[in-house]
Amino acid sequence: MVIRLNIKFLIMTLTVMGVIICSLFVLPEELSTVSGTVNTEGVRLPVIMYHHLTQSSERAGAYTLTQEQFRLDMEYLKERGYEAVDTTMLTDYVEGKGDLPLKPVMITFDDGFESFYVIAKPILEQLDLKAAVFVIGYLADEYTQLNDHNINYSYLTWDEIRELDESPLIEVQCHTYNMHNNVKGKRKGIAQLKGESVQNYEKIITDDLRTMKRKLAENAGVACEAIAYPYGAYSKATAKIMKSFGYKLTFTCEERINNIIKGDSDCLFNLGRYNRPSGKSSEEFFGKILK
Repeated sequence: MVIRLNIKFLIMTLTVMGVIICSLFVLPEELSTVSGTVNTEGVRLPVIMYHHLTQSSERAGAYTLTQEQFRLDMEYLKERGYEAVDTTMLTDYVEGKGDLPLKPVMITFDDGFESFYVIAKPILEQLDLKAAVFVIGYLADEYTQLNDHNINYSYLTWDEIRELDESPLIEVQCHTYNMHNNVKGKRKGIAQLKGESVQNYEKIITDDLRTMKRKLAENAGVACEAIAYPYGAYSKATAKIMKSFGYKLTFTCEERINNIIKGDSDCLFNLGRYNRPSGKSSEEFFGKILK
């Protein structure tokens, strides 16, 4: 009972605090890298951000969608000719090694809830759609050890993560090892603290990323090339650190369309995404984004 109560509090904290902060927390010095100006030579790419799925409409909310609504979303995209792309397709296009479909879209899931494995995976496979799931390392450690698994609040185990990564339709990517668990501290995700030295900042982020890289390799045989910033927060020095770890794509929570440009690897950093809340039909949600 104690574990369950703590888990519910953790989920509430991560989800409610997460998207609120990520919609607000973009440091001024980074604004030049996320300009709203669209280069007409690039490919327009909307990225959709899901979190948790539920089998009960009573549990739906701002960051939790029902199983039926998720299916309707995927069918909506499929019926209108959208093709879900993955990170490999994006990097290949930028590096001049491949093309993108006429109507690309990217489907992402943050936090690594077990509902992705139970609910999203079968729907994606039935409709032949790709998706990326960004997992939190310490939660995978925790739920691999727990026997208390409940679709309403559980997170993915390492065995489930390994199985997901073996699917040709699903990518497992990074959401940091433990930087998401800092909602009570001063730091927001992986953002640099005001007055913090670059050396200290780089050490803290590097230690976390190194741990996550090792955990993913040892427990699931996964090597990531993309990371979703917890709460969407990042700083001026963040991109340099990510590149040093081999990350080719980084995702924020800024709601905007991305412009993917051949030969411009920087266009894959600080990608914007649209959070998918409940309470809207597929037409209402996608209408303005995909027009």
